[in-house]
Amino acid sequence: MVRRDGSVFPVLVNGSAIYDADGQYLMSRSTVFDISALKQAQAALVESEQRYRLLAENVSDVIVKMSPDGTRTYVSPSVKVLLGYSPEELIGSSEKDLVHPDDRDSTMAVMQESRLTFTVTQRMLHKQGHYVWIEGTYSIIREAGTDRVLEVVGVARDVTERKRAEQALVQALEKEKELGELKTRFVSMASHEFRTPLAGILSSTEMIVNYRHKMREEEIVNRLENIRGQVQHMTGIMEDVLQLGRIQSGRIEFNPVEIDLDKLCQEVIAEFSRTPEAEARIQYHCPVSPVRAQVDARLIRQSFTNLISNALKYSPVEKPISIELLTDSQVVTFRIRDEGIGIPEKDLPHLFEPFRRASNVGAVSGTGLGLSITKQAIEQHGGSVAVDSEMGVGTTFTVLLPAAG
Repeated sequence: MVRRDGSVFPVLVNGSAIYDADGQYLMSRSTVFDISALKQAQAALVESEQRYRLLAENVSDVIVKMSPDGTRTYVSPSVKVLLGYSPEELIGSSEKDLVHPDDRDSTMAVMQESRLTFTVTQRMLHKQGHYVWIEGTYSIIREAGTDRVLEVVGVARDVTERKRAEQALVQALEKEKELGELKTRFVSMASHEFRTPLAGILSSTEMIVNYRHKMREEEIVNRLENIRGQVQHMTGIMEDVLQLGRIQSGRIEFNPVEIDLDKLCQEVIAEFSRTPEAEARIQYHCPVSPVRAQVDARLIRQSFTNLISNALKYSPVEKPISIELLTDSQVVTFRIRDEGIGIPEKDLPHLFEPFRRASNVGAVSGTGLGLSITKQAIEQHGGSVAVDSEMGVGTTFTVLLPAAG
């Protein structure tokens, strides 16, 4: 309709007819309502819905609505970018269906808390099969004046890169902590292992300098031999440290060739058998010879030497050392058993870490590098080394290496 000022406004006409007692039409009566405000409210509502939908369909974050039981009733189109699904594929399904199994309990626990707003970070399954870290902030809509939940509305976003950065930071902190502990163990080892030989060198040197004129030639030679032995001991320690560094940094020369491991074992055992502490103690068994393997002879010799040295060092001189070398078409097995002091169970997980020694070694000297070098050298060949030990009974080390094809 048109107002006096010429403006047009919407109206609602409510009309009715009036009849007499005989049913004859007499007249019509109409009531006109100005519904300008109602139309304006409806237009504003439509505009608001259009604006909301435009926003929901164009933001990168995913907007989701769920019923109280977690069933999705609305998902914005941006879910296609986030998880690879179309909204139609997700509407009507449960929110927890895509959540990683390890995250479901914690997610449901948070959702069941009686809070109006909550945030969860969880892994959700992408349509391509991998998981994406998602952080969602949800609001619980309740019926006015009651605690009845009407729906849950949330906004979710991809936080995978953030989680990766957090993980990288954690790993860097753990690495820094590990390096700090490694430095502490190295300082402790160096101060202990260098103190004794240096004291011996100093004592022998002072003896020669101050009393050379009173000493026989044989005594002087013995003192000099002692100095040389101590220097060789410290050189060996430093060579182990450098060797470990080269292996860890990948700078070590690795030259595998096909050799007979039986022959190599016999050579190593022969070298030990010439020492008083090993004479007649090593029992070697190799049922099939030759034992062919593609290895770096220098690294394997050092590895076997470390294991035999430990077996001799940590077992009584009257106890035998048993060594087996076995082979089949796939694997070569080097197994060494001793009847020594054994290794405490709490030390086993750390046994192959640099500068680590079992807590029961007492005064027996050692750097804690031999087993670490051995493990890394064996693994460089594609093999493995395992340990089985019982306190007071003995220890068995088993090395597995690929057999020559």
